[in-house]
Amino acid sequence: MGKYRKLARQPLVFALAEFRFSQVLQIEEYIPEYQELLRKSYPLTETVQEHAIKVGDKSVDLRQRSRWAFLSADRRNVVTLDQDRLIFFTTDYPRFEGFASECLSALELFVKLVEPELLLRIGLRYGDLIKIGDGEKLEDYVDPYFDYPKLAIPLGTPEYQRDEVGIRTDVGRLLIRSIYGDSNLVSLPDIQGIPGLPQPEKSSSNRIILDFDHVWSADEEPTRFDIGHIEKTLAKMHETARDAFWRITTDDAKDNKWS
Repeated sequence: MGKYRKLARQPLVFALAEFRFSQVLQIEEYIPEYQELLRKSYPLTETVQEHAIKVGDKSVDLRQRSRWAFLSADRRNVVTLDQDRLIFFTTDYPRFEGFASECLSALELFVKLVEPELLLRIGLRYGDLIKIGDGEKLEDYVDPYFDYPKLAIPLGTPEYQRDEVGIRTDVGRLLIRSIYGDSNLVSLPDIQGIPGLPQPEKSSSNRIILDFDHVWSADEEPTRFDIGHIEKTLAKMHETARDAFWRITTDDAKDNKWS
């Protein structure tokens, strides 16, 4: 555990666990009882209406679907639920054990109430924001691979660098995404809209956003919705994502800037 010590000033902005299940069209009927089960820890509730497009052979069907969010009083822990997905989201990440415990607690209540049939996907995602101060370089914090390509710099003033690396792991697939440059973003744009997520800052600065998204998928093989399987898979996914962060960031940043 010494290698992966807790960083006192960790750059982590959020952690997210997603669980997709076979669709429950009447999920709205369970919402009042589920909210009651969560109410002491998640007293705030929000409902979001989303538009989904279904393309058929001869038609395009635009449908409206609801997503419910249950938030802690400080809005730092959030559980969202819709017809085929439950997400646990936090901006108050302790260590993985505490995160997993809170996440699985909300999931177990859902399973007892709704009894979903099939598990289709597990996702574990971490978002980090690293600000590069005056007189500092990107490589002071992360591997130089994430910097602007040297051959492109003479062409003009670099504005941003976006990158995505896909890695097949023992569990599934790990995507490492990044945006480097001057901006006011605190996370990748695709995650905007989750209640509790910090909004873009008022002013821009030199920064890199690192996003580690590890996914297990059932593909075409039916998999029962089993909490034991989920717990073990989530732990393995975390080990790989944690190792990725530790390899990409520099020892100097971990030892002197975030400790």
